[in-house]
Amino acid sequence: MSLITKRGWTSVFDDLKAEIPTKEVAMGATATAKDKELYRSNLEIIDLLVIACEGVPLGLVKRADGDARDAFKLLDAKYARNSEEDLAEVLAEFGRCKLASKEDDPDKFFLECDRLQNRLKTIGSQYVKPSFVLKAHYLANLPDEYSDVITKLSGKINETSIEDLEKEIRNKWKRCFKPKNDEENEEKEKDKKENKNLALNVEKGKGGFKKKFKGKPFLSRVSGQVERQGSEVGEQGPEHVRWHVL
Repeated sequence: MSLITKRGWTSVFDDLKAEIPTKEVAMGATATAKDKELYRSNLEIIDLLVIACEGVPLGLVKRADGDARDAFKLLDAKYARNSEEDLAEVLAEFGRCKLASKEDDPDKFFLECDRLQNRLKTIGSQYVKPSFVLKAHYLANLPDEYSDVITKLSGKINETSIEDLEKEIRNKWKRCFKPKNDEENEEKEKDKKENKNLALNVEKGKGGFKKKFKGKPFLSRVSGQVERQGSEVGEQGPEHVRWHVL
């Protein structure tokens, strides 16, 4: 739960009797500051769990239907084995835990380490990894593309808090590796293509009908319609329409 504490999401678990408000309640005129905070924290926890989980665990998170408390209950019921017999397995999982790809959100990595730390704590507090071991684990399990961050932090790992170390890694990912929104990129490319192909701009006004072009008459498709263009200037019509090259 340390990541939840660091992110300021503890309101979801501080008072288990407090009902998590719906979006309608949280956005309503009568919503209190506590309602808004509880709704926001719950939503962000669920979003992070969806990022961190896949397969069966993701299915359990989705089964919770947007309730972070229920999501943790379902995950604990299936995966939490807290006897010393499970210690070797948890330690092995911890050793395999890494940020596999530069494109992966590092919060997924941090959350998994946090989950394993909690498993160790449940088995026995003496098994919890101390902060310097956790920091060393972070740096030793980053992709090669994080080499500048590793070099920067390795020399001052004792003076760097876990929170600051996570921040450095997260900022590197945001600057260099965070995948761009595909839909946004597609829309930008579409607009760029349309602007490039668009040769005319129609403006309606008063008076006659004019076409301002040079060259031979030709047909051009504009916004899905075929328009007649030509070199004529001063054609009269019911309304004034000026054509010009963008």
